[in-house]
Amino acid sequence: MQLPGWAVAFVVFLFGVVCVLTYVLDQIPKLSSKVVKAIKSVRAVRDELRTRPPKELDGQ
Repeated sequence: MQLPGWAVAFVVFLFGVVCVLTYVLDQIPKLSSKVVKAIKSVRAVRDELRTRPPKELDGQ
Protein backbone atom coordinates (compact mmCIF):
# COMPACT_ATOMS: atom_id res chain seq x y z
CA MET A 1 0.00 0.00 0.00
CA GLN A 2 1.56 3.28 -1.11
CA LEU A 3 0.94 6.62 0.52
CA PRO A 4 -0.06 9.44 -1.77
CA GLY A 5 2.52 12.18 -2.17
CA TRP A 6 0.21 14.79 -0.66
CA ALA A 7 -0.08 12.74 2.55
CA VAL A 8 3.69 12.60 2.95
CA ALA A 9 3.98 16.30 2.21
CA PHE A 10 1.25 17.08 4.75
CA VAL A 11 3.02 15.11 7.49
CA VAL A 12 6.31 16.88 6.72
CA PHE A 13 4.48 20.23 6.74
CA LEU A 14 2.89 19.50 10.12
CA PHE A 15 6.26 18.49 11.54
CA GLY A 16 7.75 21.77 10.30
CA VAL A 17 4.91 23.80 11.82
CA VAL A 18 5.37 22.06 15.18
CA CYS A 19 9.13 22.72 15.09
CA VAL A 20 8.65 26.41 14.27
CA LEU A 21 5.96 26.86 16.93
CA THR A 22 8.14 25.15 19.53
CA TYR A 23 11.04 27.45 18.69
CA VAL A 24 8.86 30.58 18.78
CA LEU A 25 7.21 29.64 22.06
CA ASP A 26 10.63 28.97 23.60
CA GLN A 27 11.65 32.53 22.69
CA ILE A 28 8.70 34.23 24.42
CA PRO A 29 10.33 34.63 27.88
CA LYS A 30 13.44 36.17 26.33
CA LEU A 31 11.40 38.47 24.11
CA SER A 32 8.99 39.47 26.85
CA SER A 33 11.80 40.69 29.11
CA LYS A 34 13.16 42.79 26.22
CA VAL A 35 9.69 44.16 25.50
CA VAL A 36 9.21 45.15 29.15
CA LYS A 37 12.58 46.92 29.11
CA ALA A 38 11.68 48.74 25.87
CA ILE A 39 8.29 49.84 27.20
CA LYS A 40 9.90 51.20 30.37
CA SER A 41 12.40 53.14 28.27
CA VAL A 42 9.70 54.62 26.06
CA ARG A 43 7.65 55.61 29.11
CA ALA A 44 10.69 57.24 30.71
CA VAL A 45 11.30 59.29 27.57
CA ARG A 46 7.63 60.25 27.39
CA ASP A 47 7.61 61.33 31.04
CA GLU A 48 10.79 63.33 30.51
CA LEU A 49 9.27 65.12 27.52
CA ARG A 50 6.09 65.91 29.46
CA THR A 51 7.92 67.45 32.40
CA ARG A 52 10.64 69.27 30.47
CA PRO A 53 10.11 69.69 26.70
CA PRO A 54 13.27 70.24 24.67
CA LYS A 55 14.11 73.84 23.80
CA GLU A 56 13.82 73.11 20.08
CA LEU A 57 10.14 72.26 20.53
CA ASP A 58 9.33 75.31 22.69
CA GLY A 59 9.34 77.73 19.76
CA GLN A 60 7.01 75.71 17.54
